[in-house]
Amino acid sequence: MYEKALTTLSEEEVLGMGAAADKGEADNAGMGVLRAWGAMEERVGEVDRARVIYNYLLSLAIQKEEREGLVSGGGAKTTMIKTYLLQFEKKHGDRVKVEEEVLRVKREQYEHTLSTNYYDYDVWMDYAKLEENELYEGIEQGVQEGIKAQVVERVRGVYSRATSYVPI
Repeated sequence: MYEKALTTLSEEEVLGMGAAADKGEADNAGMGVLRAWGAMEERVGEVDRARVIYNYLLSLAIQKEEREGLVSGGGAKTTMIKTYLLQFEKKHGDRVKVEEEVLRVKREQYEHTLSTNYYDYDVWMDYAKLEENELYEGIEQGVQEGIKAQVVERVRGVYSRATSYVPI
């Protein structure tokens, strides 16, 4: 049933933006159905399946917002789904998954703040410190070289972007 629904429902049906949206009405039925479905899977112990459903719902919401010209991941529906996903990971995820989700939320907060003011140097420094701490923790835990390289690039990227906004 799960696989059939994901392949047969349109994105508008999943996100609840069908005929009611054409009339200008807010219709959250589709999103509610997927969320209820995920909650049902969670209750019966299918945590991995519930996680897939919630992540799928999140990806659809982000794609829809990008097409509408919103800042990626900054809309009301996406924010609500992300909050629910964070709660889900805190309840069912292992420590690593929870930490990844918290880092993702913090990164998005920094990116959102910086999208309104690129010259907020305190935010740039806090953002860089967040990425550096992830790197140092990864080194202490002995992460794989490929992952370490990705984190190093992320740290360099934050510093590079920050320095590009320094007034001359």
